[in-house]
Amino acid sequence: MQKKSKKILTLTALAAAAMPAGARASYTGTLSVATCADFPPYEYCDDQEIVGIDMEIARMIAEELGMELEICNMSFDSIFDAVQSGKTRIAMGRVVKPEEETDTMLFSDGYMDVKYAILMAGEQTTEEFQREDLQGKKIGAADTLQGETLAEELSQETATVYEKEGDAVNALEKGEIDALILDEKAARYFCCQSENLYICDSISDGQNFVITASAEDEELMTDINDALATMKETGELDKMVEKYLGEETEEESTEDITE
Repeated sequence: MQKKSKKILTLTALAAAAMPAGARASYTGTLSVATCADFPPYEYCDDQEIVGIDMEIARMIAEELGMELEICNMSFDSIFDAVQSGKTRIAMGRVVKPEEETDTMLFSDGYMDVKYAILMAGEQTTEEFQREDLQGKKIGAADTLQGETLAEELSQETATVYEKEGDAVNALEKGEIDALILDEKAARYFCCQSENLYICDSISDGQNFVITASAEDEELMTDINDALATMKETGELDKMVEKYLGEETEEESTEDITE
């Protein structure tokens, strides 16, 4: 059985605890979003402003609904409780729908595929990459989603897990680990920051990033799904990725295998 991510388990546990009736505050005219601004290029701080792909999506949804956007930065494990307690209307930031159903939280349609990259440092070899070559190697992973599980499946060894992706990338560049499993778009972001990094393969696990809201906000979630569908149809989602990752928006020319 595949090991579940600690943070997916946290989401499931939080969703299981229903809040008492009337606990959620009213935010008329404001779409407040809880996020953890430590995951570039999705959400991160740039000159004291919280920016990123997810925050662009949230801002466009707010505009579509005629609302003002309020971004509330907090730890990842707090964003779901913020929705449950009524502190914010929604939560975003590489959230995936938990395996267990819950009647206390709603999840939007998927707006972006979850993909992972195998990231390496140094001079890129001309030899064809083989995943088997990673067996017995020291592989790192950021403490998000399924990176740790993938790292251990590839190396057959215990993965080195980092709380922050930036720390994981620094460890890779210093040679403390041989490879790093990272969110694919995050890997592309860091590759844009350093000529010493390259992606040698990518993996898709069939999940999607979603937006979460309280079960009491069914009408809001319907409107969010409509806004997401419009963004997909008009190509606005692709433009947001281009903005943060450059002009190259096609998938990397590496093999893409669904695990």
